[in-house]
Formats: sequence, structure tokens, C-alpha cells
Amino acid sequence: MVGQVEVADAGEREAVLALHRAGKLERARAGYERLLAAAPEDADLLGLLGVVALQQRRAAKAEELLRRAAGEPHPNPRIHLRNVNNLFALFRERGQAEAAAELAGAELPDWPADAPPDAAEQARVLSLAEALALAGRPERGAALLEGVLAHPCAEAALYDLAGRLRLECGEAAAAVPHLQRACASEPGNWQALAALSAAHSKLGRQAEARAAAQCCGQAAPVYLAPRRAGQEATILVLNPAPAEFAGVGGGLDDLHFTKNFIIQASRMMAGEFRFASVFADLPGPAPKLPEADLVFNNLASGERLGQPGRLEQAVKLVERIGRPVINHPEAVFQMTRQKAAALLQDIPGLRVPRIARYWRDLSQFDEIAADIAAQFTYPVIVRHVAADSSPKLHKSGNETAIRVADANELRCFLERISWPQFYVIQYVDLRKVDGNYRKVRASFVGGEIIMSRCQFRDEWMVGAAAGAEFYGRFPDRAADMQRILRDPEAMLGSQLMPALEAIRDAVPLDLFALDFDVDDDGRVVLFEVQSAMILIPTSDSPDYAIAPKEPGERILEAFRRLVRAKINTSA
Repeated sequence: MVGQVEVADAGEREAVLALHRAGKLERARAGYERLLAAAPEDADLLGLLGVVALQQRRAAKAEELLRRAAGEPHPNPRIHLRNVNNLFALFRERGQAEAAAELAGAELPDWPADAPPDAAEQARVLSLAEALALAGRPERGAALLEGVLAHPCAEAALYDLAGRLRLECGEAAAAVPHLQRACASEPGNWQALAALSAAHSKLGRQAEARAAAQCCGQAAPVYLAPRRAGQEATILVLNPAPAEFAGVGGGLDDLHFTKNFIIQASRMMAGEFRFASVFADLPGPAPKLPEADLVFNNLASGERLGQPGRLEQAVKLVERIGRPVINHPEAVFQMTRQKAAALLQDIPGLRVPRIARYWRDLSQFDEIAADIAAQFTYPVIVRHVAADSSPKLHKSGNETAIRVADANELRCFLERISWPQFYVIQYVDLRKVDGNYRKVRASFVGGEIIMSRCQFRDEWMVGAAAGAEFYGRFPDRAADMQRILRDPEAMLGSQLMPALEAIRDAVPLDLFALDFDVDDDGRVVLFEVQSAMILIPTSDSPDYAIAPKEPGERILEAFRRLVRAKINTSA
């Protein structure tokens, strides 16, 4: 193969290349075919002729030529990598995932150490590395990039991708210097900053992870969805800035919208409403905001709004926008766990477990334990004050809630964690006769009450829906879920709806969810009130296939009415 490039006349080759670059495809095609007649295995010419076929939409011929070109390693690695990249592009365009995966396993040369890549070649390597990652071989994409990064001319995009691929491969330490270089070159690159935050987080560098996440939020503080025909209003969502990242991926909308109801609405109702977002709790002046008809406050933690200056910042932003608000920040501020318990404790038919807040001070542990013993009966639930019921955080070493049996177990737990404050909540044993536990979610949307979720587990912390294995052991539970969501009073008793209606009237929010169960006396037992929960089961939920779809449809319809009522009231 060595020397094959010289087989064809160099001058004629350049002339044909000029025709190709000028878009004179038929003349270029004839020229490449003429040159190939003298050098039929020339991988450079095969690849160029394959590109012409690709540009002329002759996909079958393009694949034949590019396969031949990629299968003939060229003595110049730059040409071979070009051919492989073009073949990947063809497979991607035709949706040939299996062929791409097979190609990703083929041997590839390193970028030559004596050949600084020009801008076009850097773009080509970037494309090839992305193709390798998409084909399931991110480690090969990262290795390919390393050769190009050895040259000082390498652009920031290459460092960015190399860092993200190293991170994907579990090599956080190797990812950090690449991502730092990318962020230094492009301070506004929010994707690189998000990846840098995730890399620091995986290395246990929480301060660095939070700093990078804050820079990420400042680099992309506003998101505005594309305009679509038929959208009747723009909803501006006040979202919390990311604190740090566990992983990377997705678009700017994924960066802005946390996994709760408003992201469900922004996806399911994109044809009806245009959604915008601003990180509303970043330090410094608020960015320029898009015009909106309505504000949806998704700063949904009363604890977070209680931090110095946060509530005032959110209220000033709402006043500056001057539009009607769903879940005003001042209302959300009133709904911490402790405040909600105090607000609701006298409602007939509602059982509110005792709750108290403590500061973690092990030097004062005996006093803390004595106070708990005086107010509570063990076992009790110990919960982080800012925690929701997210099951992904309920795991060994990173608990947000735990049931403890006595003071000794409480001390052992407090010695292991570093929370500055914690709640103690009276544990109420609501086990069913078969040993299962249940959690029901009621959604309150503009005054309407909709039973939206019902979950069962064989653990007390019903933080996530059980999957097929559980329902295989307890087949009646799937039917129970359906009946509860469709006819809750028949299943949960006559005290249910009066208690829920009283809760609706007492809670100062336009949209919120209540997690609860019912005890043996028919009383509603309060678990949690929150303004930021998943209200509609999603396709990645274990119970998605068996959950009825009507509650989700009713929630969306109630949300439509709420939005229209808010806008019309202010018109």
C-alpha cells in the first residue's frame, strides 16, 4: 500500500478535488472514476468518490465505496480517519446502529504526532469521537482525541468532548484537566461546566463541584423553548440553579427543569404553552428575561427560601416581572414540613405525626436525646430538613431519612452523617396485614383534588414505586392501586374527602401534592406536603404500565384551567 497515493497524477488529482469543492459533482465523479481506473484500491480516491455518492443521495453506492475505503487502511492516518468518519455519518443518516457498532470495534490509527490538525481536521476528529461514543465506545473516542490534544492548536471543543468522554468512562481524574482547559477557553460553555461539576463531585470535591455548577448556571441563566404555532401563552418558570451535577447529558431544557411536575407540563403541553425558565436564585443581578404571560414559581422548598436573602430575591423578581404567579414564593415559604404540620394539625379526620427540628450538636446529645424521649415514642424517623422523598437519595451512606429504634441507634446515625440540622418525626406503623406499606398521592391543582399516584412496597420508606417483581409476589396490589385512584372514597373511607378538602382550603398554594395513607380508624395520616413533586407517572416508573392514565389527563386539564384563570384574572 505504501506509495499508492502517488499512483495517480498529483496534478490531475488536485484538479478533480477543486471541482468537488466547487460543487461540480458530476464532473468530480467522472474525474475520480478515471483516476481509480489506474489505482483501483486507492483508499483516498474511494473515500472521495463515496462522498460524492453521498452528496448525490446515492446511499447504496456511497456505502459500498466508503466500506471499501474504510477497509483499506491508508498509509496516511488522516485519510483513513476521514474515511471512517464519513462511513459513520452514512450509518447515522440511515439509522444503521448495528453497522455503526461493528465499525466502532474496528482498529483505528492514532492521530500522527508530526501532523498538527487544521480546523477541518479537528472538526472531523470531533465528529468521529462523538460517533464512537454514540456507538457505545466512548473510551475509543477519548483515546482518539488524546492524539489531537497533544498539539497546541487543539480547540476548546476537543478538550470539552475528551473530558466528557473520560467522565463517561468513569475516569473523573483524567476528565478534570481537559474540562478545565475547555472552560478556561470558553467560560460560557455550560456543558463543559456541568461536566466539570460532575467530575469534581465524583472525586469528592464538593466545594469545586458547587463552584462549577454555579458558573454553569451563570453561563446559561435563561432558557426559552422554541415558538410553535397555536401556543396560547408563555409561562416563565422560576427554577433553582443547579447545586452540583451527578452526571452530564441533555440539552439546556434538561439543565433548567428539575424532575417534577413542571418538566412534565413543559414536555406534554409544549404545543399549548411556550415554557421559559430562569435560574431565580443565582447571586447577582437577574438576567434579561423573556416576555411572559404567567410566572410559575418552582423555587419549591420553604427551607431553601428561608436561607438569608433568598425569599426577598424571589419576591423582588416576581414583582419585577409583574405577571400573575402560580405558587407565590411567600406562600411556598410557609410550607416547610414543620410549618405545614402546625398549619394542618387541627383538621378533623387528619392525623399529623409530631415533628421537631434539632441542631446536630453531639456535645449536647444527651439533652437532644432527653428531649426526643419526652416528646416522641421510638421508633422515630430522622430526616434531613431539606430532603424530599426521592428514593435515589435513600441509600446507605447518603440517607435523607432513616427509622431509628432507640437513642443509641440515633447517636450512631448522627456520628455518621454531617447534617447541621435534622427533623425527628413520629413514626406511625401503617403496615398492612400482608406486610406491605402504601403511599397515596393527591394532587391539588387550582382547587381540584385528583388522586394521582398510589404506590406499594415491602419497606416503610415508600419512596419509589414497586416494579414487576413486587407485583408478581403481590398481584392484588396492582388492582388495589387502580381502584384507589379511580374510586378513592370507596377504598379509603368516608373521612378522606372532607379531610382533603380542608387541607386544600388551608394550604396557601395554587398547585401542590400531598403524600399520605389512611390508618385503621380511617384517618388520613400526613406524610408530606410539597409544591414540587412528580404528579403523573412517567415511562421510566416501574408502575407506569399498570397505572391508570385518567388521573394524568385530569391533572393536565386542571392545569390548563388554572393557567387560563390566572391570566384572565389579571387581564
